[in-house]
Amino acid sequence: MIRQTPFTEPSLFTWSTSPTSGQGLITLSGNLLTVRVLGVESAAWGLWTWSSSRYDINLTNPSAPVGQRTFRIADGAVYLDLEVTHY
Repeated sequence: MIRQTPFTEPSLFTWSTSPTSGQGLITLSGNLLTVRVLGVESAAWGLWTWSSSRYDINLTNPSAPVGQRTFRIADGAVYLDLEVTHY
């Protein structure tokens, strides 16, 4: 998820293994994690009123012991740099 700051609601963008409209696709195949954002999915990002936020990626393993099913594998900053020229 992308959030303006940690724990703020609502999330600004979400990835899912079965995305709905406006969500990005995330897949895990073996050791390869693919995170996809299409232009149509990120088009609304230009409407954001700020230029930086935070993201994290959590994996869920339903067969893991309780308390260990969801864990973070990546996190960091998102910087929005709007394109000046529009085609």
